[in-house]
Amino acid sequence: MTRLFTTFAALTALGTASAQVPEAWKDWPPEVFDRIGVVPIGATSRAAALSADVPMPLTMGAQEAAIWAVPVPVDNGDRLMRARLASGDLSAPVRAWLRTLSPEALTNLVETTPRHTDDHDACDAVVETLMAVQAPNPHGAGWSDRTLLRVADYYRDRDDERCVPLYEQLLAKRTMKTDGWVPELFGLGTHYRATGRPDRVIEVFRSTQRFTTNKDVIADYEVEALRVLAASGQMEQAFTGYERLMSQELTPRRRWIVVGDMYHVLETRGRIAESQMLRENALAGRWGPEVAVRTRLSLATDTRIAAIWTQKAAERERLNVQAQALYKQAVAEWKSSVASASTHSPAASDLVEKIRVAEAFADYLSAELRR
Repeated sequence: MTRLFTTFAALTALGTASAQVPEAWKDWPPEVFDRIGVVPIGATSRAAALSADVPMPLTMGAQEAAIWAVPVPVDNGDRLMRARLASGDLSAPVRAWLRTLSPEALTNLVETTPRHTDDHDACDAVVETLMAVQAPNPHGAGWSDRTLLRVADYYRDRDDERCVPLYEQLLAKRTMKTDGWVPELFGLGTHYRATGRPDRVIEVFRSTQRFTTNKDVIADYEVEALRVLAASGQMEQAFTGYERLMSQELTPRRRWIVVGDMYHVLETRGRIAESQMLRENALAGRWGPEVAVRTRLSLATDTRIAAIWTQKAAERERLNVQAQALYKQAVAEWKSSVASASTHSPAASDLVEKIRVAEAFADYLSAELRR
C-alpha cells in the first residue's frame, strides 16, 4: 500500500514538475515508473490490482486490446430518421435522408417498412425513392419477392398497369401450392376490378385453387368473383354461385358474409319476400349462433342509421327503440351462446370489439330515449 501511495505521489509530482521543468521526470527512480500501466479488465481482481505485490503490465495482448478498443460510433442520425419514418413522418428532412441511401439499403427498407391496407404512405415513400435512384426496372430484376410485391401493390393503388407483369412474375414463381393467402393473386384481381375488367377479375379469382389448398382463402376469393359478377349485372349467376358456396364448409364469419351478399342480390332483383326470409333464417340461428349475432348487429346498425336520417320525430323514436332492442339482444346472445362456447370460431375474436360497441350504443340509445 505504501508503494501504491508512492506511485500516486509520483504521478502528481510529475504533473506539477513537468509543467515547470520539462526534464524533472529524470530525477525519479525507474522503479517508480515500472509500476505504472493499464490494468486489463478481468486480468486481476480489484484487490490484486490495488496490491503492490501484483505487477501491472505495460503491454496488452490481443484480448486486452479488444477490451480497450475504441467503440464503433453509432449513427444516431440514421436511427432517428428510421424512427421518424416508422412513425409516419414524411417531412422534407426524412425524404432527403431517403435519397442518401443506396439502392440496397432502400430495398431493405421497402421490405421492412410496414404496409397496411389503410396505412402505407411510409412504405410508398420508400418505394418512390427506390425507383427514383435506380435505373428503370420494369420486371424487378434483382429484387426479392417481397420487394416485387410491395412495388406491385404501389402501382396497383394508382391503377398503374405496371403492376401486372410484377404480379404475374410472382405467380409464375409458385411451383407448389401454399396453405395460406396468395397476395399477388388478390392484388392482380383487385387491379382488374378497379380498372373495369370484370371478366379478368372473375378469371383471376377463380384460379385460386391452382395456388392454395386453404378452403377459407378459396372461399374469400370466390366471394370477390361473385361480387364482381353481381355488379356486372349477372345477378342470377351470382346468386347460384352463392348458393353453391353455402353448401360448402365455411367459418361462421364467412357464412355471414355470404348470407349478407345473397340478401342484397335478392333485394336488388326485387325478390323482397325471399330476402326477408333469408334474413329471418339467419336471425333464427339456422346457420349457427355466431351468424345470428353478426346478422342482428348488422340489422341494429342499419336501423340506427335509418333513424339518424329520418325527419319525423315519431319514426326516429320508433327506429331507435328497435335498434336498442336489437343491440341488447345481440349482446345477450353473444354472452349466452357464442362467447361461452368452447368450440366457437377463432375468427369470432373480432366480435369482442363489436359487442363492446353494441353495448355502448345500447346505453346511448337508452339515454336518448329517456329525454
